[in-house]
Amino acid sequence: MARELGEAETTVRFRATRLQKSGVVSVTAFADPERLGYGVLASLFIRTSAPRRQAVIDELASWREVMYVSSCAGRADLMIQVVCRSLAELNDVLAVRVGELEGVLEVEALLELKVHKAHYEFDPQENG
Repeated sequence: MARELGEAETTVRFRATRLQKSGVVSVTAFADPERLGYGVLASLFIRTSAPRRQAVIDELASWREVMYVSSCAGRADLMIQVVCRSLAELNDVLAVRVGELEGVLEVEALLELKVHKAHYEFDPQENG
């Protein structure tokens, strides 16, 4: 990285450490779910009752299949991303487990057929 930026390695290391400690940057590795045997990716859009929303969030966030949970504005209250080994496993998550959660009113599934881009890079020049 230092070579690419034309900076000293110690300078880059210091700045990267400072950004990590301040919470601006975190280093994350993304595994390819398909190569690990998880060939089924889906996004679930969930409507919940307001009083049970946090309990639903807490429960979903604890499931091993759930990779991402967010609160939304619009037709869904929550969006979750799940990875499963098979359509049968997805059916179990969707029809049985999510459907049985107290406070879940409606679930819509969007099955991902192919990921065309999964790249998270932000241009610091756009921020000010």
